[in-house]
Amino acid sequence: MPKRDSLRSVARVSRERERSAARDLGEKRRHLEEQERRMAELQEYRAHYRAQLQASGGAGLGGRQFNEYLRFLARLDQAIAQQQRAIQSCRQALGESREKWLEKRKEAKAIDKLMERRARQAECRARRREQAECDDRAGRRHGNQGGWR
Repeated sequence: MPKRDSLRSVARVSRERERSAARDLGEKRRHLEEQERRMAELQEYRAHYRAQLQASGGAGLGGRQFNEYLRFLARLDQAIAQQQRAIQSCRQALGESREKWLEKRKEAKAIDKLMERRARQAECRARRREQAECDDRAGRRHGNQGGWR
């Protein structure tokens, strides 16, 4: 396989790896956003439930009902703490995915630059060859003219 074709294959694989890393990054970002939405819902639900407790606290809640409210709030607090850990994990995964994508992007750009440089070098060699051929033809014509005199 010629160098040019093998480099094209490497570039194609490199770009596919970059696209794959970009897709993974997008999935990680969407997952984080979903976890943050869940957190917002939990916090909103807790605030609503706490406001309900405060509003009904003076309205003659029995001790048992009051304790049930408190236990439920404690479970919500546990769920919120668990959700915070999930969000932190998602943020870490997102950061790692971003780093991987940046690395793959850098690799793909380096290969593209190498391909561009090689193409420019090939073009330069072709121009020099063409110039040498023109010079050679001109020299032969000049040489032929000199032989006629």
